[in-house]
Amino acid sequence: MNLFDKSINAVYNVVISPVTLSCWLFRQLPFRKKKTVEILDDACPKFSEIPTEAETDKIDAAWPPAPHPVEALSVHDLFRANGKLIRDLCYATTLSEEEAENFLLPVIANLARIVHLTPASEYDHHQGYGGLFTHSLEVAYYAANDAKTTIFDRSASPKDLYLNKRRWILTAVLAALAHDIGKVFTDMEITAPNGQHWVQDEPIVDWLRKNGIKSYYISFRPGREHNAHKSASLANSGMLIPKETFTFLGLTGYGEQMLKEFRNALLEGKEGGLIGKILDNADGLSCNVYNLRQRLERSCDCSPSDLLSKRTGSSHDSFSHFEKSDHSADMGRAKSPFPPDRTSLPA
Repeated sequence: MNLFDKSINAVYNVVISPVTLSCWLFRQLPFRKKKTVEILDDACPKFSEIPTEAETDKIDAAWPPAPHPVEALSVHDLFRANGKLIRDLCYATTLSEEEAENFLLPVIANLARIVHLTPASEYDHHQGYGGLFTHSLEVAYYAANDAKTTIFDRSASPKDLYLNKRRWILTAVLAALAHDIGKVFTDMEITAPNGQHWVQDEPIVDWLRKNGIKSYYISFRPGREHNAHKSASLANSGMLIPKETFTFLGLTGYGEQMLKEFRNALLEGKEGGLIGKILDNADGLSCNVYNLRQRLERSCDCSPSDLLSKRTGSSHDSFSHFEKSDHSADMGRAKSPFPPDRTSLPA
């Protein structure tokens, strides 16, 4: 090694190496917080990823007092908060796990993306966080159970009855999941804290992610038209139901008949055929169970922890005279989020 090389090594060992070591040590100090980026999972979960019980650690069951923005939670958070209900719904359809994963779970994921944490109504039922999502799942569950005992085409052969049964059940479930999505388009205003409005040409979650919005406000439009959401639900059903699900309905040649029943149910309710009657009954049952639960909770002489336990337990445990429903994981069980004087966002 010549004199020049020796000089270079000496400079490195005396100056550069200690500086490099000091910088590394500084980066390891405990007060040096590493920047973390939360990744929100909005993909459709696999059936095996759905929890067997409701997990509501991120979603408060009570709507906070206004003004309070709604957190832009992920689709997976909504699935976790309604895990048992979603599993029960999949089983109620009589679809195989593979069929449920391919043709039903994507619809539920789209429902979460469209309605997110909006309430089902302003004062009537399921008024709290995620009330519309949970109410739609409850109606779908009741509709599936009703459809299982319904004969939709008495002229069909035994083979066709067998092949079409789960498709008719799925049609009833799709109508239930779609029946109230129009409310977010006709009844509500979705607004970011910076004043930016959701323009309704894409699901709420897609709008949130595209614009980097971490929270938003919900308000009901004053003077909105009663039942205007019905036509909006049908008009936006293509945003909810993937093409693959429609294709599955039509594989046995009865797709057009099922879609006709689906459309009539959304627009005409109980006057819209067998699916319409099933939808109307299931909708009423979800509302009645919710309101009965509310009355029992208001009259319950118990501690807050006992009340919370009741809220996250099974509906059918408390209401055995109703059709089975283990769906009190609903995120909207509080008093109305909108007091009478809240008709617009705070100034």
